[in-house]
Amino acid sequence: MGVGGGAERHREGHEKLESEASSPREEDEEGRRGAGGEGDATADRDEEDDLDRDVALKKVREREREKVKRQMQLGKNYEYFTGNTVFCWGGRLQNARDRPINIATGILVLAPAGLFFGFSAPWLWRNISPAIPIVFAYIFCVCMSSYFHASVTDPGILPRNLHPFPPPNPREDPLTPGPATTEWTMVISATSPSAAMEVPTKYCKSCNIWRPPRAHHCRVCDNCIETQDHHCVWLNNCVGRRNYRFFFAFVAAATILGLMLFGCSLAQLLVWQRQRRQPGGGGPGFGDALDANRVPFALMIFAVLGTPYPASLLAYHLFLLGRAETTREYLNSHKFAR
Repeated sequence: MGVGGGAERHREGHEKLESEASSPREEDEEGRRGAGGEGDATADRDEEDDLDRDVALKKVREREREKVKRQMQLGKNYEYFTGNTVFCWGGRLQNARDRPINIATGILVLAPAGLFFGFSAPWLWRNISPAIPIVFAYIFCVCMSSYFHASVTDPGILPRNLHPFPPPNPREDPLTPGPATTEWTMVISATSPSAAMEVPTKYCKSCNIWRPPRAHHCRVCDNCIETQDHHCVWLNNCVGRRNYRFFFAFVAAATILGLMLFGCSLAQLLVWQRQRRQPGGGGPGFGDALDANRVPFALMIFAVLGTPYPASLLAYHLFLLGRAETTREYLNSHKFAR
């Protein structure tokens, strides 16, 4: 009994020691499992943070790319224009930012032409010849087309800021003379001595460019115009190299239109009077013809009052074409007289 009891006590003690030894191992395993779970959660959170950072970086890069694209996609030239000019239809049409007298000019052409087509053209078609209204309509179309082109076409505006003056150097003497910007400067136009010639040119402080020969700065448009003739208030636009032909065609067509308006109205009055003349010599007089044809009479008066102005302009520009000069050059020719 003593030996058996001792063995049992020894076995119980051994089991107790094993249980005590195994409990720390189980606790260590449980701790390791808990630590592993926490590590996995931390790793998951780190991965999520990395993904969030990657997404944020991608968004920032996309915004930067879009910003660069917007900066690279420059607008059209007229969107950055600083002159006194209004642009329409995507920069295709332009006019001075001034009083729109050109609208009144168009009305002065449209109103008498409308009265002619409404009252005189049908009578002339039936009683004299269909060719008269047809020719009048053709000249009218030429007049309106040239008027529109001369009014809204670019006259030859030169680009700005091509030759900006550099800022003064603080190391240089401030009294050192530079190129003249207020007077005309003679420039050699070629390097070859045989072909070289002196050409007058001037610096425009408003446009920051050296103006080429025959170019001038318009105070109304605030632009340098290539081969500027003049600023036409009736077109509210400058007349220069690119629209001078339209201006000349408009003046010529308006003159012919005024002469035709006067001649056709007078012919209508005379033919109306002759048609009603009796064989014995009696019949309505010229006053009766005026009373019966008031619209042609009014058109005739309008032609008498309105035709001299475009006719004088036409004669003057024919004179300038013969001299190969512009209006500015003719008026300022004394400045370069030797």
